[in-house]
Amino acid sequence: MSQVAFSPDGRTLASGSEDGTIILWDVTSGQPLRTLEGHSGPVRSVAFSPDGRILASGLGRTIILWDTASGQRLRTLEGHRGGLRRGLLARWAHRGRGEWGSTESGEKR
Repeated sequence: MSQVAFSPDGRTLASGSEDGTIILWDVTSGQPLRTLEGHSGPVRSVAFSPDGRILASGLGRTIILWDTASGQRLRTLEGHRGGLRRGLLARWAHRGRGEWGSTESGEKR
């Protein structure tokens, strides 16, 4: 496991893994709800949208947006300059302004 994030309501935990998968967990029962597959390497950052309906996950220059209810991939955003590093998508979750991430140099995209 390389990265974790709680949903805004605290009921779901997302864990990003070294194998490129993300598991959504039910916090109360401790049981997995679903596994999201789509990254080609270790997931370096995960964050829920402020309403908890979307999960963003990042690896290198790619961000994937997921529907948390269905587990469906909504969109893939590619070409993020500078690459993502661990935890930077969390800024989007806290600010809620649609800032998808930042690079190590602080650039926002």
